[in-house]
Amino acid sequence: GQGDPVWACWPMGGVWLAQHLWAHYAFGGDQRYLRDHAYPVMKGAALFCLDWLIEGGNGMLVTAPSTSPENKFTTPDGQHAAVSMASTADMALIWDLFTNCIEAADVLGDDTAFRDELLAARSRLTPPRIGQHGQLQEWFADWDDPADHHRHVSHLIGLHPGRQITRHGTPDLFAAAQRSLEL
Repeated sequence: GQGDPVWACWPMGGVWLAQHLWAHYAFGGDQRYLRDHAYPVMKGAALFCLDWLIEGGNGMLVTAPSTSPENKFTTPDGQHAAVSMASTADMALIWDLFTNCIEAADVLGDDTAFRDELLAARSRLTPPRIGQHGQLQEWFADWDDPADHHRHVSHLIGLHPGRQITRHGTPDLFAAAQRSLEL
């Protein structure tokens, strides 16, 4: 697998790392750290995402190309592939980044135009979906295989460390995430 996209291409790596900056702020509440260090990097990652997202044909925004770290899927005609569009991991990371940037702008009382742009884009992100096995879909299409015992559960990023999926706020998605773990 030289250059196999399952490990060689993950445009959302920087977005994932930006989560740690917000977590650092959320733990300590240091607004100077947020303003001087975390928010500029988070904003840069959000700007990258705004440029990376495209309209997916139904008015919703998607990432393309998109992978789910170190995993592949099998299409109904038996093809093995790693690249799709709007993997659940991508979309959850972007949702979380946009949410963190929106909250940071509120905390800092600044950057309201960018905040509003993120709110508008976040409302158009392709949402997580529940698949034919009751699972949280990992891929844009319902290609999940219940016999896939891959060690990564990247499609659950919206549950943890993200906060898009919660027991009380999104109970159907929470149950689907649980079903993914069971499978």
